[in-house]
Amino acid sequence: MLNSNVGAQLYTVREFTQTPADVRKTFERVAQIGYRSVQVSGTCPMDAHELASIAKDTGLTIALTHTPYDRFVKELDKVMEEHAIFDCKIIGIGAMPAQFHESGEEGAEAFIRQFNPIAQELKKNGFIFGYHNHAFEFRKYNGRYIFDRLVEETDPEAFQFILDTYWLQYGGMNPEKIIHRLKGRIATLHLKDFKIENFSDIKMAEIFNGNLEWPSIIAAAKEAGTPWYMVEQDICPGDPFESLTISYNNLDKSGLLG
Repeated sequence: MLNSNVGAQLYTVREFTQTPADVRKTFERVAQIGYRSVQVSGTCPMDAHELASIAKDTGLTIALTHTPYDRFVKELDKVMEEHAIFDCKIIGIGAMPAQFHESGEEGAEAFIRQFNPIAQELKKNGFIFGYHNHAFEFRKYNGRYIFDRLVEETDPEAFQFILDTYWLQYGGMNPEKIIHRLKGRIATLHLKDFKIENFSDIKMAEIFNGNLEWPSIIAAAKEAGTPWYMVEQDICPGDPFESLTISYNNLDKSGLLG
């Protein structure tokens, strides 16, 4: 059995979480696979008390969320209140919105200027802000990645990262090296494999069904003090619950997170 800090990123099964009733069924199915924690992302809007009740009934810990940009900006107090209800400390954003990253360095600077105080306010109230990377953060401007600015120009005590292994690799980075660089600042590691199929055909894959070097990646994450690991697969070849099951079983057999 995997450790309780290995969970399922519910964005994987987002098509099955678009009503509160479906959210309950999905929590039940995820728990049946063996996961004991989840990340809430891509689900329908829900009353925080109802979500807390579903988590309690199914024995699943809500470790973190991806929360929309507008809610950080317009209703941060309400967001914190809701997360306190379902006992979740990590409040993440899926990425900086297009209006920032499409503006290059100036956009990155504006995002950092806006989210440094937001992250600090969350920390002051006992929460953790997490930034989830894709690949666009590794575009270079004047020889410097946007990702570098996110690391170097934010408060290391308040601004943490939800690192996605697939997107690190897709962006030309070495996941293990980035993990070492961010020691102490990784709120969660997204476990997502990177599979080469044809000449230039790259797909997301179940853990150990792709090309990533999981033993060294997970060893680096442990050394970096990573508290949570979430299995995610944005695009699955068939039933996404089956993909979550394959990843769970492969990780379980590996013994890396048991």
